[in-house]
Amino acid sequence: MRRALRGAGPTHRGCTADAEIKAVESATPTPGVEAFLTACREAGRQLAIVSNNTGASVRAYLDRVGLADLVQHVEARPIGPRPDEASPHLIERAAQALAVEPDACTMIGDQTTDVQAARAIGAAASATPTNPARPTT
Repeated sequence: MRRALRGAGPTHRGCTADAEIKAVESATPTPGVEAFLTACREAGRQLAIVSNNTGASVRAYLDRVGLADLVQHVEARPIGPRPDEASPHLIERAAQALAVEPDACTMIGDQTTDVQAARAIGAAASATPTNPARPTT
């Protein structure tokens, strides 16, 4: 979905929830994500999505692309402006919702701030870039 919002212009970080829902219509899954999520489920792993998008937009996306049944929890920002970086608080809340300690979690993000947020609470982290212009190290 971030790819769809990227085309919204320089003010995309302040998109409203309605704009994020609209972006869902053109967002496409990262290649291999369904196989990865299925493998997680088959291995008995719980999965939460932590997002700077609104929960409504994340759920609408998961429903539209048929991945909702592979995700146990969505932890997202409340309606309002998008923060500039990932929040450790959202990761902690996702871990709590799944009844696991943060140090038992692995955050797979797409930018350096995702890794920093995860490490701040003791979670493992990996960054898989979706925007070649954004540094991930």
